[in-house]
Amino acid sequence: MLKTARRLRRTAHDTESIRRCKNCGAYWYYHLHEVAGHTDDCDRCLWCAPLTEEQAARALDRAKPERELAFLPTLAGCLQDGDGIRRLKCKPLL
Repeated sequence: MLKTARRLRRTAHDTESIRRCKNCGAYWYYHLHEVAGHTDDCDRCLWCAPLTEEQAARALDRAKPERELAFLPTLAGCLQDGDGIRRLKCKPLL
């Protein structure tokens, strides 16, 4: 279970945050992208990538953490979407 440590951005379609695992204490970058369809269904893509303690601490400590997270496009992580869950070598365009 991931608990929000800091919300980075929230729009009608995107939620980006730094989250922390309640069980082990590990930090994760979390990006949920939702697009509402013409039915009640919603297309969702969830990208999660592990952060080191140092990466998370720098981003949590800054007023504008975007500079501290400039490495995110090259970070390996997991993508969950309509095709299932898979590991990717870098952040997809959501």
